[in-house]
Amino acid sequence: MKEINFPVIKRIKFPIEVNKIIFPKKFIDKYYGGDTGDWVAVRPCNEEYKGKTFLGILLGQLPVTCGCSYDKEKALEFYLHMNPAIYVPEIKEIIFGCGSWWHKLNNPEDLKQITKKDINDVWYVKALKELAKEKREKKNEN
Repeated sequence: MKEINFPVIKRIKFPIEVNKIIFPKKFIDKYYGGDTGDWVAVRPCNEEYKGKTFLGILLGQLPVTCGCSYDKEKALEFYLHMNPAIYVPEIKEIIFGCGSWWHKLNNPEDLKQITKKDINDVWYVKALKELAKEKREKKNEN
């Protein structure tokens, strides 16, 4: 019997008996940020793009990863981790929302560079910086 060990989940011993397989019912086509086909400004986080902002087309929610769970009723349930996907014609790539800063374009003035200031003004970036500062100060006290 082969054993798979994942640090975050219980160990699953194979072989397993499966009575049912459940697949995701449908993709989410509406979500926060815009609709499929909207024009967006996107600044990929990857260093190779050197902080440049690109014009992109929102493709909608696409799977970034997938997973599976196994329950006591011997059912395997598959699920998808979805994220907004943006096609960037200039670089001929799909950039995911989780790997970029982006916003919907409502008018021509919205197509501006997404700057470090824009990123630093986001509430959760401010919160993370404050937590890191407190941690450094606490470490320095010790």
